[in-house]
This record gives sequence, structure tokens and C-alpha cells, in this order.
Amino acid sequence: MKYILVVFFLLSVEIIRANEPVLADIRLAFEFACYNETKASELLSLLEKNVSTDAILLGYKGAAQSLIAKHSGNPFTKLKYTKLAMNTLQQAVRVSPVNVEIRYLRFVIQSQLPAFLRMSGNIEEDKRIILENIDSIKDNAVMKKKIAGFMINSQKCSAQEVVLLNKKFS
Repeated sequence: MKYILVVFFLLSVEIIRANEPVLADIRLAFEFACYNETKASELLSLLEKNVSTDAILLGYKGAAQSLIAKHSGNPFTKLKYTKLAMNTLQQAVRVSPVNVEIRYLRFVIQSQLPAFLRMSGNIEEDKRIILENIDSIKDNAVMKKKIAGFMINSQKCSAQEVVLLNKKFS
């Protein structure tokens, strides 16, 4: 099963390279990049080559930058890429302020940053936008459920918000 996923990932990366990035492929590549430094570098390289004004792709570029920070052992590289990621995600939010997926990406990253970095100032705002607009995701039930699941498990939602999300998405 693991080998099938790897082959599928490699094929999807080749499809992305042949054309302009497809969001479904970027989402899949991001999942692999969370656990693999090489895949994180490849994803960031791909998103940097594609000079797009698409807010979602910009959001994934910021998320990929944060993965470079996550995978780095060098504290200076970690800080550099974390700052870069926060700036890129902020740009994506400015372009599309109520986009749930962009807010989700920033929420995920900021909720995992150490508090002493003082880069987690948008968690409550992002949570509010996500909770208010999650029903607006019409074309991707898997992404909707993934966002709800992360929110529920993040320990950033109140008991009432968790109950609401569970009712909607369990």
C-alpha cells in the first residue's frame, strides 16, 4: 500500500510539472511534504516556479515554507522560513480574506508554533472565519471534513464549537 501511494505521488508530481499546478495535486503533495523534507522542498520549488496570483496557491506556498522550517535542524533557517511563511500566508489572506482553506492553513501552522515566537496572533480570527464559513466549501467534502477534524482535535476550539463541528461533520 505504501508503494502505491509513493507511485501515485510521483505520478501526481509529474502531472503538476507538466501543467500549471492543479489544486488537488498540490493538496496531495502537501500531505506528503508534512512528513518528508525532500517532498517539502520539491513542493516549495514547484510553487515558487509558478508565479500565480491564485490566493490558494499562495497559501500553499506559505504552508510549504513553514514545512521547510519544520524539517530544518538549523534554528536560524527555522526562524527565517517561519517568518517567510507567515508573510506569505498574510498575503494570501489579504487576497482572499474569507477563504476557509487559506485560513485553515494559517490556523494549522500558527497553532503549532511555540508561543515565544509571537507569530500566532491570528488563531482566534482564523478560527472564527473557518467556523462561520466552513459550510461554504461546496466542492470538496474531503477537505471540509479534514478542516473540521483538525479544528476539533486542535484544542483551540471551545466545547460548544467542538459539539457544533461534530454535529455537522461526523
